[in-house]
Amino acid sequence: MLHTDFDPVRTAVINPEQTIEKVADMPAGMIGVFSQKIVNAYVERTGSTQIGAFNSCMGPMPIYRCTLPDGFTFAFVNMPVGGPSAASVLEEAHAMGVRQFVTFGSCGALDHQVTAGHLLVPTAAVRDEGTSYHYLPRRGNCPAAGRRSGRLRRARRTRCAVYPHKDLDDGRHFP
Repeated sequence: MLHTDFDPVRTAVINPEQTIEKVADMPAGMIGVFSQKIVNAYVERTGSTQIGAFNSCMGPMPIYRCTLPDGFTFAFVNMPVGGPSAASVLEEAHAMGVRQFVTFGSCGALDHQVTAGHLLVPTAAVRDEGTSYHYLPRRGNCPAAGRRSGRLRRARRTRCAVYPHKDLDDGRHFP
């Protein structure tokens, strides 16, 4: 049965766990980047190894295991653009064993004072892309995870030049 709105039953008709196998030693955390250039440069610089792939009609999207100098490991992938494609990668990664996700990329801005190099931490998403209704009931903006987005905002203030603009305090993201 097809749904056009939020269904509180968490089991879909087809679930990734039915077709995707767990990956041995898959890191619990994954960083998804909306830039093949960044992924390629980091993998080449660190010598990270491919541990799997997401398969799509566009071809395989490699999953890399990366290890920081302190021994912390994470999965690293190039994310596809678009809500449905990105959501499918996250759901497949969860089926493979990933439990924590961070994604980042670039964006445009309607405010011409926000230029390249500014770090923006979204505090909410304006839901108009359609995919999010599969996960949450229909309502206004979808707030970011409070504790984690708070940590990102504190890190941004202490480690980056912050653009002091009133709209950044709100930090709404239009997917």
